Amino acid sequence: MTESRLPSPVSAARVASLLAVSLLLGACSTDRPLRTPSVSEAIRTEVPMPAAPAAVVPARVADALAEPTPPAVPVPPEPRIDLLVNNAPVRQVFLAMVADTRYSMLMHPDVAGTLSVTLRGVTVTEALEAIRDVYGYDFKIEGRRITVYAPTLQTRMFTVNYPNSQRSGNSDLRVASGGSSQGTTSGSSSASTTTNNSTPSTEGSRIST
Repeated sequence: MTESRLPSPVSAARVASLLAVSLLLGACSTDRPLRTPSVSEAIRTEVPMPAAPAAVVPARVADALAEPTPPAVPVPPEPRIDLLVNNAPVRQVFLAMVADTRYSMLMHPDVAGTLSVTLRGVTVTEALEAIRDVYGYDFKIEGRRITVYAPTLQTRMFTVNYPNSQRSGNSDLRVASGGSSQGTTSGSSSASTTTNNSTPSTEGSRIST
């Protein structure tokens, strides 16, 4: 009879390990596909982005900005007038004040009466203020327009500053009356001398307020 021998467990394990190593080496030797960037990313990286064009300022604008600011035109001074009237109609006086000036005059229908003033070298505003203080004709200036109103009853408040003090008074009246007497008596029999002296007596009163 022929005896068959089974392979030992040690040799079977060795064969299995050899097969596993060979498979692992075969897997490592396979070529993997290379990762390459996309075409758009490559173009974006290589080609720089175009710069924004600078704003072009027109020549006229540049010249206008370069020119200095013209100086401010000085305001002409207020003309001065001489106002000399005696019992003249008030409406004619106000119209004569603005003649040959840049002002226009408007008057309330109730403006009436006469004026007597003597003003020299004053402006229109100064003349109107003087007439208002004396005759009561109020006015309002809006730009180049002057409006005159008839005199009306006005209430004005004034602040008067005075020292804070307290007054006090005192009076004293004294009345006094009195007299004095002195007597001397002497006798020969007793050879004695008697002298009587009296002190002055005073009666009086005092009044204080």
